[in-house]
Amino acid sequence: MNCYIVAYVGLLLINVFGALTYLIASVHNGIDNLSGTTFGMSLVCAIIYTPCSFVCWYRPVYNAFK
Repeated sequence: MNCYIVAYVGLLLINVFGALTYLIASVHNGIDNLSGTTFGMSLVCAIIYTPCSFVCWYRPVYNAFK
């Protein structure tokens, strides 16, 4: 069960690094877009969804199968 949590957190971290890359590339190319919002939302998702997924999904499922 813990491998799912690690995989999900890894996926969220890949999302943060991808959004950071998008932010840096758009700043260097002078593109006027919402890359800052994308990066901010990826950070919010990584910070909020990780503990919420554990408390609201993985722990109840683990207890149900125990």
